Amino acid sequence: MWQTESSGPMVGNPYGIALLQIKPGSATIPLPGIDGEVVDEEGKTVPVGKEGIFVCKKPFPGLTPTLWRNHKRYVRDYWNRIPGVYYTDDAAMKDEDGYIWFLRLVDEVIKIAAHRIGTIEIESALLKHPGMAEAAVVGRPDPLRGGSCVRLRRFERWIRTERKLKR
Repeated sequence: MWQTESSGPMVGNPYGIALLQIKPGSATIPLPGIDGEVVDEEGKTVPVGKEGIFVCKKPFPGLTPTLWRNHKRYVRDYWNRIPGVYYTDDAAMKDEDGYIWFLRLVDEVIKIAAHRIGTIEIESALLKHPGMAEAAVVGRPDPLRGGSCVRLRRFERWIRTERKLKR
């Protein structure tokens, strides 16, 4: 996982240092030099398996020092939302092995029949299927429910699973 503002990956499998078990859907662990954590809106670490916000507790090499001609916005959006940490705007959770699971952008949700559903939650569910190579979900207007989602998916190989995926 990385952001334009980070100039490189912040979370991943540290190939070359160690090759960790791959858990489909997980970004793996914060890379060396990244002091990443999942916290609540007050900056307190959340328990394992609970949703929070992925933050970096201190700057790291490659992190942009400002936004072009808008330093006030940079400080407001990235450093003041939870004072003292770099705010990524990513909802995440940490599992018992320290792996980070990104759930969605904090504000990237689709409202369907009065329910707020993160697009990455649907994508992660699709990717649990062993034949699924890639998945993406986008929202679209729906006159009955207010919104619905379109699932874009690519299978690893041709398999007959359409009925199973619809469930």
